[in-house]
This record gives sequence, structure tokens and C-alpha cells, in this order.
Amino acid sequence: MIDRWLPPHVMEYREPFVGGGASFLLARFKYPDVPFWINDKDRRVTSFWTTVRDMPDALEGNITNLVAQARMAETSAETLYAEQFAAQQSDNVLEAGTAFLAINMWSFNALMGPKDFRWDYVQKQRKDLSPRIRQAHALLQGVTITNGDYAPLLSEPAKGPSDAGVVAFMDPPYDGTESIYKEGAGFNFDAFYDAVLASKHNWIITHYLRRFWPRAFKLFYYGESRTWKVDTFLDGVGPNKRDERLIANFDPSSDLWRLFGARINSDGTIAMPNRAGGD
Repeated sequence: MIDRWLPPHVMEYREPFVGGGASFLLARFKYPDVPFWINDKDRRVTSFWTTVRDMPDALEGNITNLVAQARMAETSAETLYAEQFAAQQSDNVLEAGTAFLAINMWSFNALMGPKDFRWDYVQKQRKDLSPRIRQAHALLQGVTITNGDYAPLLSEPAKGPSDAGVVAFMDPPYDGTESIYKEGAGFNFDAFYDAVLASKHNWIITHYLRRFWPRAFKLFYYGESRTWKVDTFLDGVGPNKRDERLIANFDPSSDLWRLFGARINSDGTIAMPNRAGGD
């Protein structure tokens, strides 16, 4: 969904919480010739993306071998799952990246917990895995990947002549319930707000927790800011809809922005337009 709200022209793209990378890959496809900087505090995540960027052949070979071993018997697969779950913390980037992908593939709905193993997921045919790794490998060439705090991506000057050309897309940890961000329960949203408001760059933030937004609206108030209510799906399961809200400090001049924009009042309330295109 996020590609609908990305502006047509960007001089540099940054993503402080890259996670599973869906938005990043869309943006990279949209802006193939500009500098990209992706980051995540979770070393498992950055190990995976670094492995896809730099060692796709080794990654494919490792995964192929693991899948072959796992399919011998359910008990073998369970043992491998436990081993790979621990290997996600390896200092070896290839080992950690391989383990991250294996756990993602073999866990229920990609929850990636120690007890989320699913034997039927091990048996699932994944003919599209190799092409997807190759496509991601191509898109990752030239991309800067860091494993650290989000703040530098918001504060460091643009690589080009102007900060005005930088767009930072952020999907911050929700509340420790997301699979990749289970360790994010202690995320300091107040510090995050301060860092965002101090940034000279263009930014877009998406979040689904209702309790996140009243506070965010007050702190992120800009006279020209807009927000949307967007229906999305979790893992393609129809009944599991959730409301995503987007907020930005710039207008991408899109028709969707004009039609569905809602003004954020200074008290944090939302003034929804009475009709499409309304004020």
C-alpha cells in the first residue's frame, strides 16, 4: 500500500525500521537510482538483508541443505528448528541470515517464536524462493545496511545537496507483539517523537495501534499534515483486517492525499472531510 503515497521524485530514501522489508523493496523498485539506507536494531534482520545482498549463492545453498534435512522426518525438522533458532544470534552474518530465513519459513504465520514450529510449513513447496532471493539481491546492490539506532537516519545530512530530497519511511515497533519486534516492548516513543520532530528530512510514519495516535497527533501537528485510514490484510486472511494510519510532514501531491486527507487539529483530534476533496 505504501507505494501509493510515495512522492514521484526522491533524492534519497531511508528506512530506520526495515524489518521484513516489504516497503523498502517497493521503494527500491520505484527509485532504482537514488541512495538507499536501511537500518534495524535487530541484528537478525540486518544479517538477513546483508546475506541476501552479498551472499545469495551461499544463502540458497544453506537453505536447500536445511530443507532437505528437515524433510527427512518431523523429529529431525524440530531439532533443526531449535538449532536454527539459536543460530539467529550467531556472530557469523551468513549463519544468522540463513537461520533467520529458515525460522521465518518454518514458523506459524512467520511468528518466529521458539515454539512456533510447523511441520506442514517444512513440507510446503517454495518454488518462488530462489527467484525472490535473486530479485531482492539485485535490488539490494548499492544499499547501505546498518544495525543500530534509528536516530542517525533522521539526523544525518543528505548525501546530496539538500535535505529536502530525503524521504524517511518509518513503521516503528508496535508494542512488542510484532514477530520481528518482540524485543521492542521497551521502545521509547517519546524519544522517537523528539527525533522525528527534530529531523530536517521528509518523513512518513505508519502505525496501527489506536493508542499510539492521539499522542502522536499532538506531537506531530503540522498545519499541512494529512492522515488516512487504510484497510490492509494480515497474511492475506480476509477477516483479519486492521486500520493503518499514515502521517507525514509533506504533501506528495497525490490524488489519494487530496481525496482522503484528514486535517490533524492542534489538540490531536482529526477533522475528517465531509466529502472527497473537502477541506
